[in-house]
Amino acid sequence: MKKVSILFFMVLIYTTSFSQVGIGTNNPNTTLEVVGQPSSVGVADGVIAPRISRADLIAKTAYSTDQVGAIMYVTDLSGVLNTATQNITEIGYYYFNGSIWSSMNSSSNDKFSFGDTKQGFQTTDHSGWIKLDGRLISTLTTSQQT
Repeated sequence: MKKVSILFFMVLIYTTSFSQVGIGTNNPNTTLEVVGQPSSVGVADGVIAPRISRADLIAKTAYSTDQVGAIMYVTDLSGVLNTATQNITEIGYYYFNGSIWSSMNSSSNDKFSFGDTKQGFQTTDHSGWIKLDGRLISTLTTSQQT
């Protein structure tokens, strides 16, 4: 019985001390590593955030500063907005900053202002955004430099 108890405690200590989790890998490199199957064309790789309606998210009261960085995908725009959900104006991804949900959607232009940078697949200047792509600022027009 003593040997079983010692073995149980050794396994318990090992499992609680190993804090990295891997999905699709036995050797995770970070706290959580998800490895896809890129060579299997019939397998859809990716991670899906929790999907929830805006009304259901409005009804939740568990979010506080402990949930900063939480990501959610809002599936519809039902419900009456509150302070925390006031920025949920379109279907898509949102993150919690400790007090409100903010958009991660590229169509939300209100999150960008002059001087901001963004990433994109565009190959030319567009919608007031300047693609530097190695160009010197001095080669831009005066208004673009400003």
